[in-house]
Amino acid sequence: MDILSETIAAIRTGNPASGMFVRHAPWGREYPVVPGAGFHVVLEGSCYVVPPAGVTVASLRSVPESSSGAGTLETSPTGAANRAGARSSRIGSRPGSVGPATFGLEPGSATIGTTPVSSASGVVAPSNLPESPQRRSRMPATGVPLALETGDVLFMPRGADHCLVDDLDSPVTEVAIPGEPRYIPGSGAKTALLCGAYGLGRQRSHPLLDELPEFIHLPADSRRDPALRGAVDLLAAEMTEPRLGSDAVVPALLEMLLLFALRSWFDQQATEHATGWAAAFADPAVAVALRAVHEEPARAWTVPDLSDIAGVSRATLARRFAATIGEPPLAYVTRWRMLTAARLLRDTDAALSAIARKVGYTSEFAFAKAFKREYGLAPGRYRHTADETPLIAV
Repeated sequence: MDILSETIAAIRTGNPASGMFVRHAPWGREYPVVPGAGFHVVLEGSCYVVPPAGVTVASLRSVPESSSGAGTLETSPTGAANRAGARSSRIGSRPGSVGPATFGLEPGSATIGTTPVSSASGVVAPSNLPESPQRRSRMPATGVPLALETGDVLFMPRGADHCLVDDLDSPVTEVAIPGEPRYIPGSGAKTALLCGAYGLGRQRSHPLLDELPEFIHLPADSRRDPALRGAVDLLAAEMTEPRLGSDAVVPALLEMLLLFALRSWFDQQATEHATGWAAAFADPAVAVALRAVHEEPARAWTVPDLSDIAGVSRATLARRFAATIGEPPLAYVTRWRMLTAARLLRDTDAALSAIARKVGYTSEFAFAKAFKREYGLAPGRYRHTADETPLIAV
């Protein structure tokens, strides 16, 4: 298995949660922090993402100058803090909507806030929405907005809070919570969103994801990444017209979406000025050494062993490894061993002694000591500690 796939497998938990939501202008939704990595796919129409104050959405496309003359929206490919300072949040008119689609939505009851709402048609009219403490009339303190169009993907590696609005003048009247209606009719322009989250182990992390920006915008451009666009199109088809097998197909497509999104991001970052993991993937020596460690975590690795495999000197490998990965080669060996061990503890009933051998420890005591130093828990206790928070698509 390749480095990206193995890394995601090591820190993922459970199945992704997702749901489709349809709103008609005007609308605005606040999304609190979610445990894990969040995502939105615009299936129809358009909207704006409004990040928290001081945060910039890293986009793989630049936004053209708005018709109002307010200027070009500035984005940061490295996810640095918002460089736009105290710019106005008004950046022009709402992006144009795209053609209609039919959505299969089940009738039944739903809730807004803490008040149940029932409708024979399975929808809730805006005039019937109850007021509740959950609802807002003003947008919280915000960063620079970014327009999202049909087919765009927005990925939040750490589930950051944010708002989505149809127009920057629209009030935020909803807080995304479980049980709310998925379809609210209206006479305004329609936007359909696929929203959800991927579970990530709360006690484990990996620098590959840790270094990503808070928000990554992947535009709908088949020329840029046909695989990602294909996954989005397949998801849209399964969500809008569910067929036999859709309950099994959608989770698989969501897993593909995660990997395609990350692949697209790292591919776009792989330039001569790349830093971090994008640079590691693009550096033949570092990439070869990483693959060797991932393939054989039990091997008694030394820097000379890794440099021989990479075809460079020990000093060169150590320097390039630290510059891209952010830690020395043997420190990463230990990190990957502990992540592998945590995954085995979570997913298997293997004895501690067997897991210790699989990650390069001949002594169960030495393994337990190293594991506790990394995670703050003994392996046996870690195995019986809940490692995931149930995800509910909002």
